[in-house]
Parts: sequence; C-alpha cells; structure tokens
Amino acid sequence: MYKHIHGQRQIRYNAAIFAKYFDDNLANTVPHEVAHYIIDIQNQGFWRSRVRPHGVERETLMKEFGVDASRTASYDMGDKVTRKYTRIAYACTCQQHQLGIRRHNKVVRNTASYYCHRCGDALKPV
Repeated sequence: MYKHIHGQRQIRYNAAIFAKYFDDNLANTVPHEVAHYIIDIQNQGFWRSRVRPHGVERETLMKEFGVDASRTASYDMGDKVTRKYTRIAYACTCQQHQLGIRRHNKVVRNTASYYCHRCGDALKPV
C-alpha cells in the first residue's frame, strides 16, 4: 500500500501475503506500489492534481515496467486469521446502522456526528 500523508511517503506490504506469494508480489505488487510513488512525486501529490491513483499515468508506467497494470490481486487467504471488528448498533428514524468502534468512540467523545444517507437524521446508539 502506498500512502502520502502529511508530507510523508510510505510503501507498506502485507507480510503474510508477501510471504505466502513472494514471487508474485515481487513481480507485480512492488512495481505497482513503486508506480504510485513515482506518479505521486511527478505530480506533487495526487490530491494537488487531477491524476488518479490508478489512472492512465500509472497504467502507462506499469507497461513501461513490463508488468500487468491491473489494480487488484486475488490471493487465497483462507488460512489467514482475520481481525474481528467490533460493531455498535445505531439507529435513525428509518433503519438500523452498524458503526465501527472508531466512529463509535468519536460519538462518545463528542468529536463527530453521523447521519443517515437515506433520511438525514442523526444516528443514535441503540
């Protein structure tokens, strides 16, 4: 994953996926993320230009690298232990919603409010 936050550029790889599919990740994922980095550098950040992270510029660069320009990979990770996320029930006047723990904590601390996209009402804990 390529990230550019607060002036810091970073490429991260999922260690479990990289270890299990090392050759494919080295051949495809590394050039994919490096292409994001190069395009971001060339355009002084994606957010400052009209360049899309998976746009024509990245696809062209990927072809120059001699690598498939697809945006996603499909790996069998059935044996991988996945993190379980806590969901908290909230409701508006028209339906029930499930907020993740981070959003719930923001509501508890009064630093954020969330609203239903359908009816526009504020979400309240059930």
